[in-house]
Amino acid sequence: MKWFVGLSLLDKAVIALSCVIVGFVALDPIALHLTRELDPAALKAFKRITDLGKSGWILVSCAIFIVVLYFMKPGDAALRLRAGRTHFVGIFLFIFSAVAGSGLIALFLKNLIGRARPKFFDTLGPLEFSPLALDADFAGFPSGHATTIFALAAAFAFLWPRTRVVAFSIAVWIASTRFLIGAHYLTDAIAGAVLGVGFVIALRSRLSVRRWVFERRPDGIIRLRAPRLSAWMWGQLGSPLFSVWPDAVKKRLFRRTRDKEAKI
Repeated sequence: MKWFVGLSLLDKAVIALSCVIVGFVALDPIALHLTRELDPAALKAFKRITDLGKSGWILVSCAIFIVVLYFMKPGDAALRLRAGRTHFVGIFLFIFSAVAGSGLIALFLKNLIGRARPKFFDTLGPLEFSPLALDADFAGFPSGHATTIFALAAAFAFLWPRTRVVAFSIAVWIASTRFLIGAHYLTDAIAGAVLGVGFVIALRSRLSVRRWVFERRPDGIIRLRAPRLSAWMWGQLGSPLFSVWPDAVKKRLFRRTRDKEAKI
């Protein structure tokens, strides 16, 4: 790969464009033909999974965590908890920015490029484009779902490296459903995955320069700032989060706990 790294930006762009075109012409028709032979039961399952690639639930979850952390009661460990709370707000803002930023770029590109979706393959083929059509039927490349879920996986991998295998495995399955159910071509999903991961890499590098959430060590390696504080904060989240829950929820949880103890 050293030869590729040493190439100019123009050379890299030409190689990337060539790979994309080959994918359009060769890979997409083959993959589409194979997916049309899938069992209906499998397609039904894939259609249930595919919505996990939507950004809404991720962005809303991050926003909720940020709000809850903001209203947490410091308790006895006030100073350390405040530091941990600030640290975790930064983490969830990073995840939010990773998903929202990559999603906006994907939305811009897919409308700019205007590639027709697979449902038009029989009549228009895999190389039909309507730039700036602003029509969902001509907004196939890249896949927004694939971009979102791979951005989330990359964010998790950088924040908590031990989760990277699970995170990217789940991302592959969810992104794959986009072409398995016929909503996108295979290259749409691949491009979305590359865009999602690439954006998060660039975002992390930018944040490390400012030493916000991440930092760059003298040897050039970028790592999460204050990892011990992060680990301690996970252990402290239980009681402060519980303190902001409604009384009705607390009573219900206590009742379930007593019921389980009674059965034992």
